Amino acid sequence: RIGNSYTSNANLDIAQIDELRIFNTVKTDAQISSDYWTELFQINEKVKPIPRIISPASGTTTAATTIAVTFTIDEHLTPIPEYKIFVNNAGVDSGGVQRNTPITRTVSIPLGTSTITVQGRDFAGNTENSTPVTITRASPPDTTRPTVKIISPPTATNTRTFELVFNATDETSTTLAYKIFVNETIKATGVTTSSTIQRQNIAVSTDGFYTIKVEATDGAGNTANSTGSVVSVDTIPPTVSITSPTTGTTVTNSIVPVTFVVADSQSSEINYKVVVNDAVYTTGLLVNIQTNTVDVSLPANGNHAIKVEARDVADNAANSTPVIITVSTPLPFIITLDTK
Repeated sequence: RIGNSYTSNANLDIAQIDELRIFNTVKTDAQISSDYWTELFQINEKVKPIPRIISPASGTTTAATTIAVTFTIDEHLTPIPEYKIFVNNAGVDSGGVQRNTPITRTVSIPLGTSTITVQGRDFAGNTENSTPVTITRASPPDTTRPTVKIISPPTATNTRTFELVFNATDETSTTLAYKIFVNETIKATGVTTSSTIQRQNIAVSTDGFYTIKVEATDGAGNTANSTGSVVSVDTIPPTVSITSPTTGTTVTNSIVPVTFVVADSQSSEINYKVVVNDAVYTTGLLVNIQTNTVDVSLPANGNHAIKVEARDVADNAANSTPVIITVSTPLPFIITLDTK
């Protein structure tokens, strides 16, 4: 039945239904809206719906890939107006909503700044857009540490100025700040490009053992340290001397035991060469040993010069003082028998 309410003005002519019964069953507003609209209702409807975005607020920043949009469509006549949600002018969701009632829908947003708008549409086809809101989706925070690796120097060097070579890598940052520590003291700082070989000269004032470490920091403030690299700076050659035989010794056997002593201020490993008459006779490695004996087979009677060269792990080398020995093997006895 049509009630007594009737309004007429420049924008609207309405005949209001108080109640609709089908076979004496009262129908709801939703049923009336979806199933029983008649020309009675389509009487010069000119007032547009008013969509309003309640949240999020314009200027919101998020790292999430989706965002919840809460909105209402204020409508005086249509019980269930239609809505469309636009992200950057592209429709992403649509449907019907109870008028004047907040509703929340979740939509996807791309990286960067996006504009979200809600459009409302009433039964007469009138449409209106909400005031747009601007949302910024930021990249997720970078919590991954860079990686740092020392490539050189080797474990020992015979110079007090040596080159440090390292590489710092980060998944996100293209540039990284670095600090070089020598025995926990900052020796140098700078900026390097991710995945690029970086070279830095390091100078120390004395021989000794030094722990080198590189710290790298990416653009998000994540910091990582390289594994410490211990460098032995050793500029002093080892000492080596032949203790037996001594110069001037005469031997009757061509196989001569040669005993020598080596020492080094830092290296526990010494490479040696036994040199006979300026030709290398044999080589070897001494580990935590200072005294060694090598049997040398001399080629013939006469004088022979023997020396030992010692070389430490820092490549410092030294030669012993040569010893000159004489080999004099006795001539064989010849016995002549006279049988007369």
